Amino acid sequence: MKKSRLATLVAAAVFATANCAYAKSIEYIFYDKGGIASSEVIEQKGSKISGELKLGWNNRRLNLKESFTIGAAKMP
Repeated sequence: MKKSRLATLVAAAVFATANCAYAKSIEYIFYDKGGIASSEVIEQKGSKISGELKLGWNNRRLNLKESFTIGAAKMP
């Protein structure tokens, strides 16, 4: 997968997240010509938000996990 495709996948995930921010759990599955290219799961439990991104391209794999807590000012 070229860098431009990876950037497109990331941009699509950010845009889709912004449009579905009200949901408690969001799952994205991204495809390319060879099948599933990546998946992402974002969950909100109370004030804690966590996400897991799994990318696969060109025989490379990336697993990224992140989490943060929203404070009283509604900022992480």
